[in-house]
Amino acid sequence: MNRSLGAKDTRKFDLLLLILGLIVLAAGLIFALGTKKINLHKNTTLVFTQWWQNEMETGTLSALKAEFETLNPDITIQLDNRSYAEILGAIRANGDSPLKSDILGLDPLWFQDQGMQDLLEPLDTYDTGDTTWGRPLVSFTSHLFYNVELLQSAGFDRPPRNRSEVLTYARAVTDTSRGRYALALALSPDNPHGVYRDLFSWIWASGPSTIPAITGVLTFLKQLRQDDFLLPGTFNRTDAEKREDFIKGRAAMMIASVADIHILRERMGESSFGITLVPGEASFGGKPVLGLTSWYLGIPRSAAHKDEAWAFLSFLLERSALIAEKAHAVPGNRNNVTDFVTDDPLYAKAYDIYTAGETVREFTGVPRVDEFEAVVREQLYALFEQDQSPEETAKHIQQRWEEL
Repeated sequence: MNRSLGAKDTRKFDLLLLILGLIVLAAGLIFALGTKKINLHKNTTLVFTQWWQNEMETGTLSALKAEFETLNPDITIQLDNRSYAEILGAIRANGDSPLKSDILGLDPLWFQDQGMQDLLEPLDTYDTGDTTWGRPLVSFTSHLFYNVELLQSAGFDRPPRNRSEVLTYARAVTDTSRGRYALALALSPDNPHGVYRDLFSWIWASGPSTIPAITGVLTFLKQLRQDDFLLPGTFNRTDAEKREDFIKGRAAMMIASVADIHILRERMGESSFGITLVPGEASFGGKPVLGLTSWYLGIPRSAAHKDEAWAFLSFLLERSALIAEKAHAVPGNRNNVTDFVTDDPLYAKAYDIYTAGETVREFTGVPRVDEFEAVVREQLYALFEQDQSPEETAKHIQQRWEEL
């Protein structure tokens, strides 16, 4: 049975409202003190420089630009699509940069470069994040891709599960007279993630990057090279060329980004290829370890309109699920699993591999990582073409790693 509030009850209710109001006010003050005040200016043009425009479905960035400009009619976004190497080179110019950007697409592997830190605006004043210099947008895992028909024609109904099986499969599938090889590597100096993906993925597949682990992988790769199981042209090939070799059936296997699933489907068909873990040592019983590449966003110190740049950066972060879908990125953004992953068997498999294992960005914290990659590339060339031993190669790589 309901009853009306008496005077005593009313005073209690008013006191409760007052307390709740003070809590809300305090929370608002804390938020205001911890977040930089944003004042957007009129008639502002922002330049967004990145290398991703052609790695997403056509028109994705243009559509996001149009949406942001509709929401913010006083701000115009100018899309500036450059190559990965061009952006890194401009960053290295350290004050003489030809980039006139307000928002930059970044690779987190660059963050230990002093030139990068001098170039970028610290973002701590806007919010807290996992790095001072940038905010993560989307990430991509790498996997072993295999040609189903080529493996089946060689007598195999599943992909290899360890390095020993890779060698067995390689022996059966390679036919040099027909220009068919087991594996393609892409270690061109123009390939930004070549060393990271085509060497270290094999190392991480069996745990931490110790000297014995590196030596074991180098011995494995050298045997593939000596037995003519590797597609020729390793040190001139880019990821795009490696993908084309795989599509044309010149290579039965390759390590590639999960983003390549979309392209391979269009070119090869739905059931012509599969993905699996990069095989490790037969004796390895730990969690699978996957290399991770990422797109980050940052603001240059030289940007004339930093608050407006932060507004656009924040807008892109809010659209990270859409960007992950249009870039075919797994695990994608950090906040949720998007429908394109859960509704698709191959992307779902990639995500299951990701959740079952661990990811690594082992070059993070290495300054001038491209110089380290160049040294590794030189050592791999000596291993493959100049009869350098795996032990010597591992020793030289480790020495350079320690120097950095």
